[in-house]
Amino acid sequence: MVAEDVAERIRVYQESCRDVEKERGRVALTAADYEEYNRQIDKTLRGLREQVQRQELALRKLRASVNPLELPRPHLQPNERLAQTRRAIQAYKSLLSGGELQLPAPDSPLNGLLAIQEAQRLVREFKHTIPSTAEQLVRDRERLKAEEANLRDANAITTELQRRIRDIRQNGGAEDEAGRKKSKQDLNRAAKELIKEQRRKGVEIDEKTAELQNALKEFIEEHLAPMLAAENMGGPVVGDQIEVSDSALEAGYTARGKERKASRTSDKQIASSKKQQQRIDELLHRGKRRSRNARRDGEDEEENEEDVAKTSNPREAAAEEMNSLLESLLNIAATSSYVELDEDSAASRFLVKAKIAQFHPRDSQKLRLIDVARELAD
Repeated sequence: MVAEDVAERIRVYQESCRDVEKERGRVALTAADYEEYNRQIDKTLRGLREQVQRQELALRKLRASVNPLELPRPHLQPNERLAQTRRAIQAYKSLLSGGELQLPAPDSPLNGLLAIQEAQRLVREFKHTIPSTAEQLVRDRERLKAEEANLRDANAITTELQRRIRDIRQNGGAEDEAGRKKSKQDLNRAAKELIKEQRRKGVEIDEKTAELQNALKEFIEEHLAPMLAAENMGGPVVGDQIEVSDSALEAGYTARGKERKASRTSDKQIASSKKQQQRIDELLHRGKRRSRNARRDGEDEEENEEDVAKTSNPREAAAEEMNSLLESLLNIAATSSYVELDEDSAASRFLVKAKIAQFHPRDSQKLRLIDVARELAD
């Protein structure tokens, strides 16, 4: 019975709060309303403080007038302790059954405090949704820019086609059959020349691209690969030491990044050689897997396996890793995707430091090329 009464009061209170919120939403608040609201809050707080003080005073008087409750003590007999426990249980039950649960009245100050608490909760939820909404807004703006550019192109094409159709209709009656044939021949000749010019430019671009790729590959193998291999083996960072010899790579580096002496042949050097070979195997395995992801053709995979089998030193392994990483980045350069990195390496760090590539803002295992053309267009 008590539970049903409490539930009914809660429902009534909830409906009254909803009515208040609806009324507040319909009526526009002014500065005077806010001042009145602040005064009501201050009045409510003062009333609560006074009520707390009165209750504390009454509690102190009650404690002074009533003897403290004697709880069971260890030295008592078991039957006495059981009797005291039963009396305490009966007293608590009488308090619970005699007291009547009450909800705050409509003019109670607790209503305002509950409304403030609910408003604060809504504000916190809105703050949590702001970042995702901002990201969605950025994506929508980028899409809007792309759609606007497409619309401008479509309008330009439509205008040009309409102008061309209008010219053809105006000049169609005046031209004779010979003129039409000549015009058609001129158009065909111009189209063929344009196609030939475009093909020639495509061949030149392919040749220039192949030339640049060969130059890049030569630069990586001759200059960049030794420095990458040295950094992978714990040596100096790329750029700190320009010339790195194969003998230094074979000897390895100490824990402090210094070259080992070539004359020292000990168990430590043998262990270092094993670690070096393991590092080479890891680089080869990573380059092989990245090449497989970038090129799905079976013949390319067989050629890649043959090239990996021929690689036997840190310099060649570093060159293979850099070439495969660049190939993967170039294959997805036209999209906004990222290349998944197995682990951090000197090649990926060098590309980021050289402003060639960039990591994902929230995942350092993802890498992609920097879109320089977009930055220039912006």
